Amino acid sequence: MGTDGPNVSDMDKLKPGDHVCILFKDGDERRSAFTRVVLPGLKGNEKVVYIRGDADADGSGAGVYGSRGDENAAATAGVLTFSADQTCVRGGSFDPDDMLAWIEEQADAALSQGYDAFRLITDAGWALRDVAGADRLIEFEHKLNRFSRRDCTFACLYDMGRFHPMILLGVLNAHPKIIYGAELLDNYYHVEEEDFAVEDYPRIALEKYLGSLQAFHAHIRAVLGFGAAAGCASSDALLEQAIPASALEGYYSRSLALLSRAASRFVEARLEDDLWRMIGEELERIVGESFIIVSSFDECTGEASLRAVMGDQDVISEAAAMIGRDPLSITLGVTEDVKRISLRGELAHFGGGLAEISAPLISSHVWEEWRESFDLGDVFGISFTNRGELLGGAVIVTLKGTAYPNKLLIEAFARIAAIAIQRRRAESGLEESEQRFRTLVHSAHDAIATCDSEGLIISWNEGAREMFGYGEEEILGESILTLMPDDRRGEYVARLTEGISAGDPFLVNKIVVGYGKRKDGGVFPLEISTSAWEGEEGRCYTGVIRDITERKSLEEALLESEWRYRELFENTGEGIAVVDEDERILFANPTGHDIFGVEQGVLAGRSLRDLTDDRGFSLLREQTIRRKKGEKSRYEVDIIRADGKRRTILVTSTPRFDKEGCFIGSFGVFSDITERKMMDKELEAFAHTVSHDLRGLLAVVEGFNLTAIDALEGGDGERGMRCLSSAVDATRRANVYIASLLDYATARQPEGRITHVDAEEVLLEVFNDLEQDILEKGVEITVIGNLPSVEVSPVKMRQVFLNLIGNAIKYMGGNPEPRIEVGVTGEGKEAAIYVRDNGIGIPADKLEDVFLPFERLGEEKTDGLGIGLATVRRAVEAWGGKVWAESAPGEGAAFYFTLPAAD
Repeated sequence: MGTDGPNVSDMDKLKPGDHVCILFKDGDERRSAFTRVVLPGLKGNEKVVYIRGDADADGSGAGVYGSRGDENAAATAGVLTFSADQTCVRGGSFDPDDMLAWIEEQADAALSQGYDAFRLITDAGWALRDVAGADRLIEFEHKLNRFSRRDCTFACLYDMGRFHPMILLGVLNAHPKIIYGAELLDNYYHVEEEDFAVEDYPRIALEKYLGSLQAFHAHIRAVLGFGAAAGCASSDALLEQAIPASALEGYYSRSLALLSRAASRFVEARLEDDLWRMIGEELERIVGESFIIVSSFDECTGEASLRAVMGDQDVISEAAAMIGRDPLSITLGVTEDVKRISLRGELAHFGGGLAEISAPLISSHVWEEWRESFDLGDVFGISFTNRGELLGGAVIVTLKGTAYPNKLLIEAFARIAAIAIQRRRAESGLEESEQRFRTLVHSAHDAIATCDSEGLIISWNEGAREMFGYGEEEILGESILTLMPDDRRGEYVARLTEGISAGDPFLVNKIVVGYGKRKDGGVFPLEISTSAWEGEEGRCYTGVIRDITERKSLEEALLESEWRYRELFENTGEGIAVVDEDERILFANPTGHDIFGVEQGVLAGRSLRDLTDDRGFSLLREQTIRRKKGEKSRYEVDIIRADGKRRTILVTSTPRFDKEGCFIGSFGVFSDITERKMMDKELEAFAHTVSHDLRGLLAVVEGFNLTAIDALEGGDGERGMRCLSSAVDATRRANVYIASLLDYATARQPEGRITHVDAEEVLLEVFNDLEQDILEKGVEITVIGNLPSVEVSPVKMRQVFLNLIGNAIKYMGGNPEPRIEVGVTGEGKEAAIYVRDNGIGIPADKLEDVFLPFERLGEEKTDGLGIGLATVRRAVEAWGGKVWAESAPGEGAAFYFTLPAAD
């Protein structure tokens, strides 16, 4: 393209919606093309924006030409300038979609400012930076073709000296129009992006190349026509002089025939080996008499293979021996050099001569010797490359005296061959994948079936035959409903219909559990995973089906077992907890929480250190050390409940280890044995009392009886009678002791006969029983308020009042004005009856001990076993109540007990 570039009238042919590629070789061509594209836009009231490349670093000639004044002034004065970093490469990367969005915004702004259209000129030099890839650039160019706005014109400048030829080929494919050689041309090489995927692409490419030849022919005729118009001979005569018409027509005809034949054969090749053989044969037809060595190259593996050798085999073998290379190494060397030099952007698409690019392999004098020995002509190499992928190469050696092959024709052939190779490899991979898939499907143990959009079965594997009992010949073409139980078909049809109409949410990418029906009518549970895909006849559905009968049984058994263990865990009367290696509770059952006096879930994450004292935690650490050695342990330890009360628990602990044998904690079962420990203490005291007090009374009875016998035998009747009377008194005291023990023993037993009891009536009966003691001590008794009616055993009610009032009378000490007060405090469930005295009182640290059996407080000697208050506690707890005392030494004592109120 000369410095003048295309004339303005040519540029006027650009119209809104056009997308043109401007190729230039130097700065003059670039500036000329730029100016001649900008001026028509300004003349047509278009908003013109130029995005400069890195060649515009000095800022010259870069700007937005938007003024409506003098065109020359507008072309030389920059209104705005956009750098590549600001517009194309943002954040270190180029995104075609972001660029299109920016163009949309600029076009909208231009129209809102009163312009008729928007014209964008961009120098693609910024694409040479590492941050922007050629693939994204070509993707952007293709997307410009699909840009929805038709009020925009795009002109893209490409420096032919800076861009790799393969990138330029991709760029050319993406542009419907080209400015090159001072002309605006329709681009016969333009290929829509989606056309690369169609099966007939080799023929499409062929038509593009042949179209370019025809366009060149028409161009020659047009040029000659200008000469004829200037008074020269006719255009046909001038053309005949330049290129004989017969030769020209014969050339086109022969080219069309050769390339059409090659494209047709390549499409029909079923095996890659066949395709490479065809490439050698068709290349020999195009080149003519010659020697041809064809090799393939796989960029994934880096391996090359000799595919075809055309011509006299003996001559090729002798030539290879002379230069010290076998045919494969010759073409491999060519292929590798083509690849290496192409990466540097120094090799044209067609490739240079073999001698030129293979000099490191074979010295020039060897070439000359080879040519002379075998009477050879030209030697050159070609590569089969498509979309940047090197697929193979060929060495072509012509015979001396033969016409030099037309490189344009061989270039077209090489591109068609490369496309065919790439497609054949893709198809081979697909065929292998399909074959593996078919083998996998038919040999799979799972049932795999496919149905079409109407629910008719179109594929059936061996696993499906074994599962359902239908052979392939029986089931193909039948409805999928055949495999469903009769009573569930309506439900399945409704769900399938709803799923398909809603875009397959029920069917696709989900695992569905249901029931199937075998050929013999048997119904079984199944699980199906379904995927959807587009077939030749429409949407299809493939399901992988599993018989889950055994799994369902195992799941049900597991759920049953889990339920039983959960019931045991949650409802057992024992506390259960799992503790980690650091004595931290992982989880505990409800009973465990009750024992510690906390709500559910509170124990998780708590350390045992927080639940006991130093002595107890020291004991726990000792037990942990034993469990780390694999020992089980059973021990007692005191805990401190959330309410501050100290309780004793019995723990049975088992160590836990992971699969590698590392200690990970303990599993413990524990129970509160505080009451049992207390009972053991009571039993010990009971045994002591029985052995001491009752045996003492029996000894007294025995002594009096022996004395009475001696007196009566000696004739001293009076003395004998006194002894017998004393023995009777001792026996009565023993009977009282035994009655007290029986009251104590039976007080904790479940309620006997429960009736509606008036507490005041029971209290009056007790006053009558204790009347003599009351009168002797001079005790003043006051009843405050009305005592409630209750639902308890009257016997236990009497035991409680009798012991509390009797104890109050007994422990008055020397108080000259003894008083006892009986009344009610609180309401509802919190109501309690109290018995208060002004006796000697109880020390604070003994308020719990007074309820222990056989405990006597105070210095005074009193009758009885010391089990009165113990009997009271047992009786009250028997009906679900509680009893407690409040006192201080010298200030009397008050005893409270709760009991259920009557309805």
